[in-house]
Amino acid sequence: TDFVELCHKADQEKNQKDANFSENIISNLEKRLESLAQQQLRLLDVQLTGKYPESTIETKLEALSKETADIKQELKRLENQSPEVTTRTLEQTKKVFLDAYLAEKDFREGNDSKKHKVLEKLLLNATIENKEMASYKLKQPYQILEKVNDKADFLQMRRGRDSNSRGF
Repeated sequence: TDFVELCHKADQEKNQKDANFSENIISNLEKRLESLAQQQLRLLDVQLTGKYPESTIETKLEALSKETADIKQELKRLENQSPEVTTRTLEQTKKVFLDAYLAEKDFREGNDSKKHKVLEKLLLNATIENKEMASYKLKQPYQILEKVNDKADFLQMRRGRDSNSRGF
């Protein structure tokens, strides 16, 4: 559990840095929007003087308008990436890993009834052949754990258990 807590804390710090980075990007994009608005006003002033061809000014105004629209779209996308969603996902992931750790501990230390409950909680379609687990499928959200390197699989969890004729 200390490892899960350490990973959780590291991810929280990373999320905070990412949030700060996003805030800086948003701030820079908002400054660029202000600059574009000023450029558009200056171009309109130049247009009124009649010193430059109308087509040249129109082309530049279109380019500034397109950049403004692109920046507004990017700002909207960034503002929709809520830090609360990231935090909620992080908390759910932490819970899955802690639950799995506690389930393994309960399995190793528990009696047959406790072990049976752990397996029911984590597994779907488990089959036993020759007093060993032949196949299993993890329930959601525990399927994510299959992708984790250096994990203990259920055969290791059952070490010392195979001599029991009831087998789960």
